[in-house]
Formats: sequence, C-alpha cells, structure tokens
Amino acid sequence: MTNVTIKIQPPMMGAWALVTGECQEESDGPMVDYEAVKYNSLKVLSETHFTFITHAGDAFSCCAGGVYSVEADRYVEQIQTTSSLHLLGREFAFQFCIEGDLWHNTRWENGVQVEHEIWRRLDSK
Repeated sequence: MTNVTIKIQPPMMGAWALVTGECQEESDGPMVDYEAVKYNSLKVLSETHFTFITHAGDAFSCCAGGVYSVEADRYVEQIQTTSSLHLLGREFAFQFCIEGDLWHNTRWENGVQVEHEIWRRLDSK
C-alpha cells in the first residue's frame, strides 16, 4: 500500500489589491477608514509566504512580509521583515472568507473588531 499526500494550495495564493478596509491603529483608538487616508496596497502570497506594500495617497506607508498559515477560516500572518519595526515579530490572526474574487479579512482582539479588509484578486486561478 502506498501513502499518497495531497497538498492543497491555500485559496488566497496570488496577487491582491486592497479594495477597502478599516483598522484600529492604536489600542482603544478610533477605527481608521482606509478610503479616508487613501490607502493603496498590494499583497502577494506564495504557498507559504506573503508580502505587501502600502501607500497613503502618494506617500509610502509600510511594507512587510513573512510566513502565513491557513486552517479552516483562520488566516495567520507572522511578520518577519518590515519597514515598521513595531510590527517585527508580531502575529496577526484573521477570520477570512473568499467570495469570488474578493477576500474578506477580519481581525479581533479581546472580542472587539480591530481590523476589516477587503482585497480583490488580480490574477486568475
């Protein structure tokens, strides 16, 4: 008898553009609307790694990359390199769903929603 391992590719593999979102940048601070600050971001994911770059209007804002994991509806990023040193080594866990070409991510801390993003797929599967 031969053991066969079937490797399933993560559903978010590929290139994505930020559509909209909001996040709490400081604990207990207000939610920041991405459209209000004119965030423009691209995210690229391989089978195991991710990277993103974000601009606020015409100005560079942040870039980061690292490894990620997926289990059921949970997507977790581990930041290994970044232009924002306060993010280095941090882990961000999101509940996610993919509907067609849209990827919805929501992050919670202590029962409070602190981030929600919607990304649009740039490449076809």
